[in-house]
Amino acid sequence: MAPSAAATRDFRAYCEAFFPRTVMSHHCSSWYNGGIKGGRIHGLWPGSGAHVDLVRKEPRWEDFEYTYWNAQGNRFGWLGNGWTTKDVLVTNGTEGVEVDLTPWLRVEAFHNKVDLKDYHER
Repeated sequence: MAPSAAATRDFRAYCEAFFPRTVMSHHCSSWYNGGIKGGRIHGLWPGSGAHVDLVRKEPRWEDFEYTYWNAQGNRFGWLGNGWTTKDVLVTNGTEGVEVDLTPWLRVEAFHNKVDLKDYHER
């Protein structure tokens, strides 16, 4: 997974528009501008720490290019064979293993009047 060329260009343009409005662009040299007074700022997020935290919580996945690992290159190859480990255990009838396919259904539902697990699995 890598950022697309278009997203990279746009982000760089955003950064280059952001930093001139900050103290980082005043005429001093630092690591962030390659030691050149007034040089291009790099290595910093163009915004506050709170801003970067917010942005990182919900990435824009459409701004990335992906390399698929399965031989067919199908983006849904990660779905596997369509069966969960629990499905396979039940299908194979693995002895000594109790599999709960509906863990969200409890006898306590509906004031003990209906056993939802029994109702949904029969």
